Amino acid sequence: MIGRIRAFARGTDGTVAIEFAIVGTIFIFLSLGIIDFARNFHTQHRMADLGDKLARVIYLNQSVTAESLQQTLNSLGGSDLSLTVTNATENGVSVKTLTLLRDQDYVSPGLSDLSGRIRIVRKVPLVGAYF
Repeated sequence: MIGRIRAFARGTDGTVAIEFAIVGTIFIFLSLGIIDFARNFHTQHRMADLGDKLARVIYLNQSVTAESLQQTLNSLGGSDLSLTVTNATENGVSVKTLTLLRDQDYVSPGLSDLSGRIRIVRKVPLVGAYF
């Protein structure tokens, strides 16, 4: 009987499976977090690029309408984004403000119930204010 207990205590069968279960779980959670970070970073970069392109359109054609900007956004691949255009005066300068919004879902455990919102704002001064 004592020999069987000693053999069981010295046995290494199944230790690899237990180690993999511990390390694999941590690795999977870490990988999902990295995927969420990369998706968020890519979306922010893409939205910033689209915001810059729309700001250039406004700068070159100041009479452009919000509908025309939405069509331009859709043609550039931003149909999943929400666009808001407002006119304002800041410090005596007329500006058009572009706001791009997108809801972001997460795949990481614990964050999958949450959803974030990515927001990019571009303010374009109207040229007539300077001349």
